[in-house]
Amino acid sequence: MTITDVAREARVSVASVSRVVNGHANVLPETRQRITEVIDRLRYVPDTAARSLITGRTHMIGVLLPDLHGEFFSELIAASMPPRASSTCTSCCRARTATQPR
Repeated sequence: MTITDVAREARVSVASVSRVVNGHANVLPETRQRITEVIDRLRYVPDTAARSLITGRTHMIGVLLPDLHGEFFSELIAASMPPRASSTCTSCCRARTATQPR
């Protein structure tokens, strides 16, 4: 499902759908309602990869650890994340280093 599919179904432009998805005020209430109904019915979710290409922001926090298991690292990560990270971070990337520490 793409933004084009939503626009076609709601009989509006892609720009109008984009304005509704991004919360812009310059859309007529009737049009906004029709677009919102189509979004809900089609279960449209914006593509985060496409959005990050346009905005230049991924909203991703990456953490590189020597070990993914164990209480120490999970507590360390939980303590170091900003309080709003869970609401602003849409993706989580975890990785383990390939080599053993010296």
